Amino acid sequence: MADEEVVVLGFWPSTYGTRATIALDEKGVKYEYREEDLSNKSSLLLQMNPVHKKIPVLIHNGKPVCESLIIVQYVDEIWRDKAPLLPSDPYQRARVRFWADFIDKKVFDAGKKLWSTKGEEHESAKKEFIEILTQLEGEIGDKTSLILGVTEAECPKLIEWAKRCTHRESVSKSLADPKSSSSKELSPRLGGEKKQKSVFCEEPRPERKVGPSNLGWPELQPSFWC
Repeated sequence: MADEEVVVLGFWPSTYGTRATIALDEKGVKYEYREEDLSNKSSLLLQMNPVHKKIPVLIHNGKPVCESLIIVQYVDEIWRDKAPLLPSDPYQRARVRFWADFIDKKVFDAGKKLWSTKGEEHESAKKEFIEILTQLEGEIGDKTSLILGVTEAECPKLIEWAKRCTHRESVSKSLADPKSSSSKELSPRLGGEKKQKSVFCEEPRPERKVGPSNLGWPELQPSFWC
């Protein structure tokens, strides 16, 4: 589509925002990224998302689309002639959406609990977190994320999937380096040097692989949904 205006309002540590930018990068869509200060939200963010007042927001020709999973689906439908993000089969598409919802409701909440607790409570949270990841791993199969506190022995397929994802340019340039305290260094999208590590993934990526897997998802797909 010619003469399109595409803007993404985001915040560098947000995995939700990363979903939106990865989807656009996979499609080869040119867009302007605008970093938001969530302690002093811009008038544009408040105007474009007056209900939740949150990022990410995709602004397409002046029209806002909010919520990361909705943005991914919108991008896939609008630019449908480029690199499909979702399976064409309705059942497989429903499965992807189910597991995306599972990640939002289970993985993120369990992860927050893990990162914010100590001692026995932390050990209990870690056990719960690994159980949830094991469920996710069973669905991903040979596709996976190196997530804080999880070892290769506990979730090997998830870790392998993360390694594959970080070898895609659309993913690597959206990831943050956890050892850096500067947002400029954390995200090459903000003008910093490209980093290979993130809070979720620690390995550089193998060769890019596009196309559906044995589950009917594109090989990158789980990175959008988590």
